[in-house]
Amino acid sequence: MIDETHAFAMPVLAGIALIGLYFAIRNWDIEKITRILNGYLIILSVKANSFTISFLIKVTARKICHHLGFNSLRFVKRYAFTISQDDLFHSAGVEENFLLPDSTEAEKIIKSEMLLESRVNIKKENQLFNFYCSTADIYGWFFGIALSIVFALLDGKNNWILSNIFGASFTIFGLSVSRLPSFRPALIMLILFFIYDIYFVFGSNVMVDVATKIDIPVKMLVPSKLSSENNEVQMSILGLGDMIVPGLFISLCLRYDLYRYHELHPGTEFHHLQKIDKPYFYSALIGYTIGLISTVTVLHVFNRAQPALLYLCPSIILSTLSTALYRGELKGLWEYNEEERATTIEKPIDFVCSPETLLLAGPLISSDDEEEDRDYSPEIFSDSDF
Repeated sequence: MIDETHAFAMPVLAGIALIGLYFAIRNWDIEKITRILNGYLIILSVKANSFTISFLIKVTARKICHHLGFNSLRFVKRYAFTISQDDLFHSAGVEENFLLPDSTEAEKIIKSEMLLESRVNIKKENQLFNFYCSTADIYGWFFGIALSIVFALLDGKNNWILSNIFGASFTIFGLSVSRLPSFRPALIMLILFFIYDIYFVFGSNVMVDVATKIDIPVKMLVPSKLSSENNEVQMSILGLGDMIVPGLFISLCLRYDLYRYHELHPGTEFHHLQKIDKPYFYSALIGYTIGLISTVTVLHVFNRAQPALLYLCPSIILSTLSTALYRGELKGLWEYNEEERATTIEKPIDFVCSPETLLLAGPLISSDDEEEDRDYSPEIFSDSDF
């Protein structure tokens, strides 16, 4: 959670880290520094890559299965591993995993079934440890580790495609673990990073030297020009900060759109597949696009490194505030705070169940009811019923 204090501290800490790297490359061996930093980032990349891959698998499966009318659990299965204290009395009469030498095969089966039946429901107070995962998480860890190994073996810092993949993973993971609770710290952060970027690009050569002399996957490399003299491709650089800092603001706009939707539709349950209006998310995204196009245009016109946040921060702020003014919601936007929202429900709420939830819920019938009434079939709902 990034509050006002953190918003003030972030540019200061980023500046200290940048100056530290600048001092290091001026006084120590650049190749050695690059190897150390790449080794450190390769270790961190395992978690970032695994999260990104598993997230993409889950989202893709959910979207495709919903479009085709399938249950996504058919393709992305979920598992729960539990370690619990066993205080149940087992009527089998002997210890677990122990049978008399003359036990028959039928006795073994009976005992196994009795032990299994007694462990169907585990009391909450007896659960010592729970771990939840899905096949998407398993694939994510497998391919995430494999991708980190490939990056290390193929010297990924000199491969702009691998470097960009790593940069994208770090960005997605960074946005997933960081959150702005309101627009006050968001504006403070954007304004301070706006000043930060201008100073370190135009006021000194610190940022340009660090970005061009240390080859680590914390930047996006985009081919911009092919040099015919030495047959080399010139790269334009976009730092991860130029994506993460605006990305935090854009994700806040998306959550505000979700909050507005549920304020206008009280009692409607949350669902990832639910279609909602996203005016602030789209306006912030358009502002980011305009700022990025402006950065690239000025870069090519003046042929000099440009601080991307110089163009990104104002365009995002102006596009978002303009949308709020046009919709007459500036006060609501400014007062929105995720920390101060009530977390308790004083009275029961009758939820309006969406077609997306009904599709994933499946037949609302238990196994016991099914044995009692095998002719029962759940009622079919259509979109026109909602």
